[in-house]
Amino acid sequence: MLAGLFGKKCDHPMADVKSAQLLLNDLPKHDAIKSVTELSEWIESVSAHEEIKLADQYAVLSLLDETAQVYARKLAYEYFSLHDMNVFHGNRLHMVLDSLARQTSNAYHSVFIRYCEADKGANTIKALLPQLAVRAIQANRDRLKYAAVRYAAHDESVWPRLAQCYQDAEQQHYLDTQISLYPSAQVSVKCTFGQLLAWSACSLDSLAPQAVHLIERLVTQYGNAVEISADLSGQVLLGFDPLNARAVLRQDWVATPLQGVRYLYLPEMQAKLEALIKALDKNVMPQELNLGGTFPVERVKAAALHILRQLFTKPTRQSPRRPFNASVKAVSGYDNVLMRCHSANNPNAGMQLSLENASSGGFFAGLPAQGGSDAQIGNLLGIQTDGLARLGVSITRRLIRDAQGGWYLGAEMLATRVSEVVVRGLGEEELAVLWLHAKTSDSNVEVRLLMPLSTFSLHHSLKTSFEGKNYLLIPVALQESGADYDLACFRLIEQEDAQE
Repeated sequence: MLAGLFGKKCDHPMADVKSAQLLLNDLPKHDAIKSVTELSEWIESVSAHEEIKLADQYAVLSLLDETAQVYARKLAYEYFSLHDMNVFHGNRLHMVLDSLARQTSNAYHSVFIRYCEADKGANTIKALLPQLAVRAIQANRDRLKYAAVRYAAHDESVWPRLAQCYQDAEQQHYLDTQISLYPSAQVSVKCTFGQLLAWSACSLDSLAPQAVHLIERLVTQYGNAVEISADLSGQVLLGFDPLNARAVLRQDWVATPLQGVRYLYLPEMQAKLEALIKALDKNVMPQELNLGGTFPVERVKAAALHILRQLFTKPTRQSPRRPFNASVKAVSGYDNVLMRCHSANNPNAGMQLSLENASSGGFFAGLPAQGGSDAQIGNLLGIQTDGLARLGVSITRRLIRDAQGGWYLGAEMLATRVSEVVVRGLGEEELAVLWLHAKTSDSNVEVRLLMPLSTFSLHHSLKTSFEGKNYLLIPVALQESGADYDLACFRLIEQEDAQE
């Protein structure tokens, strides 16, 4: 928008805060999308012109950023509240928010580089370095966030930039300096950086987009006590290597600290999250909880439980993965799995998955070129096995898109065999469901059923016939609700005949 308004000399229309403020008065304040779009363009323009004095450049960028964040918070809530983010409006919101994060990140990085290269105005902003570093970290966090909600590979410049911010703060001893941000929150480089490390270690590729947002907000709220140290204790699960500028390291640490690694400790977060979950179990949303908007209690609870599992439990794998080179047919969604289960007239229909590795509990596979557009975390997948003679069923647990745009999914295998059965409730209405495997114990027999979403009830027993026998199904527990299904467990009681 500002191209052509200035020449080689520094006659930029936003060369100082006063000039910038005059232009801000003309923002379309009642149109958040247009306002953020214009502000992103202005940020890009100001950061590209090193003819502007360094102190003025940073002051103007700070003003533009602060102004943009007001609108961006509104748009972010709108985006993460959408039922379907892949509609036109969702794509537009994502494009606008992602662009703002990218331009803001680039702008603060350019100021930081000018400072590091001993720009003649460097001493002027030295006192502002803690604020600059925090804002740069948050802008890069937003870049990671808007890549994560699309399961995309993030820009490779992000982690080196984060490493630069951390190293400078550590070397110049301002890691713990408290500063005000946007405009009232008191934060520090160490706290902001530690929160980013914790959030990014929460297996974001296994989350629906809304959960990515909720977990980031919960980590920010309850991760205000952060310790980062080169010393290793027995309680650490996360680390970061600023010299190699790699993403978060997550593993079972050996007794000897690794050279150059900084270890992350979150001494108060676990207790705070457990207290939050107790409140949510009572259907109480704490007043102090700031999620950037209103979200369902069950979604917030699921996000808190996910953080506890990811950050405070050592990772374990029950069965090893093994390379597995094969192709299978798959159909996605409850209705399609049910249709394939009772009709094998077209066994070649569906998408082709290219298996890369597998374990007894699941598999990792590449999707066809266009297959990722319809894939979702929590989607049910019907997998044709045994030479297309048998249908298995799995759930998509991870989604990844590589730098070339290729899609991959990780799935948990629920059963290698599934059958359609008809169940009858108290009103004798019939409902087609998917019967998984039976599990025998000393005292009873349990069966898992996949049912249409929101049809399971703990208060209603069901009746069915399967393989020539009649059963009463007593509800035990709802194990999971997915995008379009309930996965429920029932106690199985064989009946003498179909009559009551």
